Amino acid sequence: MKLVKSLGVTLVCTSLLFAGIASAEDAGHISGSDVEVSSQKSYIINPWNNEKVYYFDEEPSNSNKASSLVESNSEILYEEDARKVLESIKAENEESLGMNYLSIVENEFNNINNLVQPFALQSTLWYRAEFTIVAASFNTFAWDKAAGFLRHSLTNSPAVKSYAAGTPYSNSFSNTTSYTEISIPMALAINKAHSQNKTVVSGTGSNTASANNAGMDWYLSINKYNYSWAAEKESNGKWTVYINISDKYDFETVKNVPSNFPQNLIDTINNHAADAQQVGAITPYYIQLYMKQSNYVPGSYS
Repeated sequence: MKLVKSLGVTLVCTSLLFAGIASAEDAGHISGSDVEVSSQKSYIINPWNNEKVYYFDEEPSNSNKASSLVESNSEILYEEDARKVLESIKAENEESLGMNYLSIVENEFNNINNLVQPFALQSTLWYRAEFTIVAASFNTFAWDKAAGFLRHSLTNSPAVKSYAAGTPYSNSFSNTTSYTEISIPMALAINKAHSQNKTVVSGTGSNTASANNAGMDWYLSINKYNYSWAAEKESNGKWTVYINISDKYDFETVKNVPSNFPQNLIDTINNHAADAQQVGAITPYYIQLYMKQSNYVPGSYS
């Protein structure tokens, strides 16, 4: 269902969306990429460092156990089966380290000149010019990840975006509450494996990045994502955890757009992006994030 059919309408919707979100920031609900800490904020405990990680609003209950918020690990593996997963994540992470990110970013921005051609109401060119402007609007609100991921989709064959452990994007996501939500079941599974004298354990699951648990920049970049992880026991008795987060960057039509602001405008623009994807102006691709957690002491989180 096409809810927006012109560049002007889309830009008006985008401007209203940004104005509404900016008002929310002024009210203290969202403070850029950092969570505002207050006694009223909801939080969960990060099992890797035992620190509180706060949500952006007050919807979840003040609980240090968020396993019910995440789809349970579909399969827990041990020893040799788990080691195969471990080695696979390690290898993919090492491959990501070899990527030249500065070159990739430079190429993305150079592509903009090819996207914005004299305006022709031909589906692909028109949509790409339109969403290039939307991406630039994201930059003005410091949603640089969302802007970059959107620009990357405005090509015919976008490459996988892969970020190794320790790189800025992976570090950024590891500081979100969404990441802490998936870390809790990992820690509990490691506790169990350790108590059974296992040396390697792995698992999988899925979660959703929202404005509440990840902030607007990640919410506009990654929505529902899958993750896999594997952990090995070191000689000192502590555990090292390797994590992969995988998301397909694409747009699905929202059939029932809500009436509440700003979600109604977010979904309206999303549906317009789904139209652009249908005609090939936006091309889906995968985003891969890798994390490494060292020196976890089993039982320190329970």
